[in-house]
Amino acid sequence: MDGKISVIIPVYNVEKYLKACVDSVINQTYKNLEIILIDDGSTDKSGKICDEYKDKDSRIKVIHKENGGLSDARNKGLDIASGDYITFLDSDDKIAANFVKEMYNALILNSVHLSVCGFNRNSGGYSEPETAADFEVLSAEEYFVKFMYSVCATAKLYKKELFNDIRFPKGKLHEDEFTTYKAIFKCDKIAVTDSELYSYYTNPDSIMNSAWSPGKTAAVEAKEEQLEFFLKIKNRQLAKRALIQVMQCANNQINLADKEKNKKEIAFMKKKAKKNYLKHKNLFDKSDKEKYGYLIKTFLPLRYLFL
Repeated sequence: MDGKISVIIPVYNVEKYLKACVDSVINQTYKNLEIILIDDGSTDKSGKICDEYKDKDSRIKVIHKENGGLSDARNKGLDIASGDYITFLDSDDKIAANFVKEMYNALILNSVHLSVCGFNRNSGGYSEPETAADFEVLSAEEYFVKFMYSVCATAKLYKKELFNDIRFPKGKLHEDEFTTYKAIFKCDKIAVTDSELYSYYTNPDSIMNSAWSPGKTAAVEAKEEQLEFFLKIKNRQLAKRALIQVMQCANNQINLADKEKNKKEIAFMKKKAKKNYLKHKNLFDKSDKEKYGYLIKTFLPLRYLFL
């Protein structure tokens, strides 16, 4: 029998989108599924909708819990998942009817532990996911070089054992940035397709699309962790790219904080970026310093550029 696949869906106040999401899962052409709905303390009808689906489909499990955030809900799903494989789906997104089948076949046919597909974004609505898929096999390093800016946990199918010692950081935004790269670098090879089997709904009112907030500084912290990880495994190319992202994220936070006239946050981010750059500036050659001088000068006097 084909391997069981656990689909983990955190749910919080998405009554408007939840049915379309769950329907896209129960209608998968691949049937050996465990569908885990984690109601994270919803205050609308989302919890009731979860229970209604549970009564209709024996593959569905529902957990009702106090609100703990996306990471906590995903972790609860990981804790109870009984499948051989794991995929994460946000409760306002949808997947193509053949998403699981294509992703699973890519794992088995290529003898890999992770498959990845493309996704589309449509602010304020949906673009229907694609159905065709043609996979290529990349090393973890090749994948990260090509897709370093796309480390979302969704649109992926994982061998469950990749998460044996990995959990999402509770209470932090940018939780995927802290987590997914660790699973990626447990893999020798990854099956990847550009086909958009996953449809991502962009909520224009979501916190990730809003103005500056204290939680958003986690993006810089996550990139710092990635930087230290790549230094530890002695991958200079990816460490340099992570350092660039630390500076870019810090610069983004500075710009957002400037709009809020938040001088304390601006000073904090400049100090953080300066510390990282001076500590790891040996990763940059002269051409890098010229290329990214526009970033460096936001937190360092120009005389430091070529030190």
